[in-house]
Amino acid sequence: MKRRWGTVSPERRYKISSINQLSTNYQQEGGIRNMTQYKTFIGEYESIINYLKRYQYIQGDINQDQEIFASLSSSVQKSIYKEMIKDKEMEQALDGGYIIPRLEILKLYIKQDLEARVLIQQKEFSKAK
Repeated sequence: MKRRWGTVSPERRYKISSINQLSTNYQQEGGIRNMTQYKTFIGEYESIINYLKRYQYIQGDINQDQEIFASLSSSVQKSIYKEMIKDKEMEQALDGGYIIPRLEILKLYIKQDLEARVLIQQKEFSKAK
């Protein structure tokens, strides 16, 4: 009967800590440095979030912007940070620090920065020929 109908409760695929673990894995590898890594990361991230929402481990929106930002390489972080401050997308905290904006804005800046890096690499490659 178990073979035909399966188990009563499926094995848990993700936990809330899976988001932190995903971020930690990328940090240990030096962070997200290109568009391919970003697409892989964001795909895994969204799979985890969708699973946790579907099985009601989390309710509503979850604020993991810091985890995503921390997953980026330091050069990408600096570049995005400067652009967001310049464009006034980051609110200032009471102690003078800056608050990472919501996920949609952060994803937009990450994508723009990584696409710009691809264009720069292509130009440098074509000059080398």
